[in-house]
Order: sequence, then structure tokens, then C-alpha cells
Amino acid sequence: MLPFLAFAFIGGLVLGALIPYYPLAVSVFLCLLAIGLSLLEAKGRIPAVAATALFACVLCGILYWFQAVEGRSKATFHESESETF
Repeated sequence: MLPFLAFAFIGGLVLGALIPYYPLAVSVFLCLLAIGLSLLEAKGRIPAVAATALFACVLCGILYWFQAVEGRSKATFHESESETF
């Protein structure tokens, strides 16, 4: 199960990188993933714990990308310049 969770996390990182460019497509993909996992869970093909862990790893990958790459605000540095003409 661990390799699938690692792939889910990496997929979340990729989706996190694509959100600024394709926000609607990523949102639709996440909704379809949730629906697909729910259907697989209802049919008994995947346990509820595995489906929840898979979806959580995808979301954690997205959140990690935003926190690590997009979320950090860099402080602006203003160098004082002398006013000489």
C-alpha cells in the first residue's frame, strides 16, 4: 500500500504545481477522484481506509506544494540609494 500512497503524494505535488495554470481542471479531477474512490468503496473493491488514505495523500501533496513553493512570501529588500544627480 505504501508505493500507492507515495505515487498519490507525487501526483498531489504535480497537481499542486498545475493549480495556478489549470485551477478548474484540477478541481474537476479532484471531484472525479473522490467520486471514483467512493464508487470503488461502495462496490467493495477497495477498503474505506485505503480510499481515504489515497485521497488524503493527494490532498497533502497539493498542500505541501503550496506551503513549500507557492506559500512562502519573500521579503522585499530595498537597498537605500543615495540621491545624487
